[in-house]
Amino acid sequence: MRGEVDGDAEFEVTALRSLANARGDSLGFCATAEHSKLLPDCAAGAVLLSPQYAKLFPRHKIVVEDAYPAYARASHLFAPKYATNEKIHPTAVISSAAKIHPSVIIGAHCVIGDACEIGEGTIIDAGVTIYARTIVGENCRLKSGAVIGGRGFGYAEENGKWLRIEQLGGVRIGDDVDIGANTTIDRGALDDTVIGCGVKMDNQIQIAHNVRIGAHTIMAGCAAVAGSAVIGARCQLGGRVSVLGHLSIADDTVILANSLVAKSIPQAGTYSATLPARPAVKWRKILARMHRLAK
Repeated sequence: MRGEVDGDAEFEVTALRSLANARGDSLGFCATAEHSKLLPDCAAGAVLLSPQYAKLFPRHKIVVEDAYPAYARASHLFAPKYATNEKIHPTAVISSAAKIHPSVIIGAHCVIGDACEIGEGTIIDAGVTIYARTIVGENCRLKSGAVIGGRGFGYAEENGKWLRIEQLGGVRIGDDVDIGANTTIDRGALDDTVIGCGVKMDNQIQIAHNVRIGAHTIMAGCAAVAGSAVIGARCQLGGRVSVLGHLSIADDTVILANSLVAKSIPQAGTYSATLPARPAVKWRKILARMHRLAK
């Protein structure tokens, strides 16, 4: 993404900060009309902004077509780097049968099982468990507490008792995938669970066995996907979205927070199935009316 400098191109910034908390040596960004209200009184030394807001900021600026992706790229320049040359923490437990690219960084107390493959440039934070037969692509980031390839929830009923079904598949994760803290992705029963390239997952997400998620889909915290569901590419799932098993969701679908997906979605669009919180007395009246609808 290219930008045009308006001001001193040699001006030096040492931090990336919000407009509300910016200092004279920091770079801010303005991506929305709400942000733009802060520009006239902002203390930032320089700002990334879109052309329509350029006149509102009198000092150094970088004018870009879309400030939010520009901010995303700039954030990498200010992120702290690993201070150690030790790629694999001595407390990590790694199977001799695993294939780990030399560039991979593995944090403390990680466990990586048999027949795993970890691609170039991937970073695995402390406390991640990766079970056997898991393939992780290049430039992925797995945050602490993630469990990849655990046994899926599979049982068969016989005479009132539950028989465990051994989960014989694995997990395949594409390139450039982010997996949040305490997120769990179960291995497949027979076929693999598949996470496409560029997928981004927030913290505390549950992906059940045999799920397939298309490339560049993004999922917010506490979303849950039941077994054998298929989610298309470039979808957006809000926080606490639940998808029932064996359903399919079309590419480019947006599902708003707290929604329950109980039927397949064959056509892209924005979907919601939630009732916002309201005073309990009012909700009880609404519920009473719903029970009387048939009459």
